[in-house]
Amino acid sequence: MDSKILFGNAIYSKFPITDEKTIFTHGSYKENRSIHTSDGTNGRNLQLCKVTSPYGEFIVANHHGHHTFHHHGDENSIKSLTVVADALSQVGSPLIFCGDLNTSYESDAIKVFDKSELRNLTKEDNIQTTLSQLSRVPVDVPCDYIFTSKQVKILNFSVSDKIISDHKALILEFTIE
Repeated sequence: MDSKILFGNAIYSKFPITDEKTIFTHGSYKENRSIHTSDGTNGRNLQLCKVTSPYGEFIVANHHGHHTFHHHGDENSIKSLTVVADALSQVGSPLIFCGDLNTSYESDAIKVFDKSELRNLTKEDNIQTTLSQLSRVPVDVPCDYIFTSKQVKILNFSVSDKIISDHKALILEFTIE
């Protein structure tokens, strides 16, 4: 496309972000890429940010999962989320991990988190879909997630029905223990 890519994931916080790290889970950053080749497409990363709040420090992790056209993912989905799970096991706590992981909680890709101590709030609440009316995906799939460590006390977890994109917003109210 012969231009600098100006899109991607972001973490915003009303409290200071005091440290950050980016780990590529599939592919690598490409300043220029072409939609006509596979080189540079479907690059994925894990963002890690330490947030310092009046209530204590915590880590926020964000990931947009490997894209495939099947809600059970594929081998690349499993490999990518294994990198994420391994990285998250080393960051410490309290931890909130969220993102569009592009796969349902019945998939082998999501099951890589079964070995972790993280709570899968999407699965615990038996969320049937996180896709909105704007989605072009023909099935209802819970592809968006929030996972938390034990030190994150859940005050409220919900999925909003307000239309903001092709995905519904996941809302977490919490405190740090």
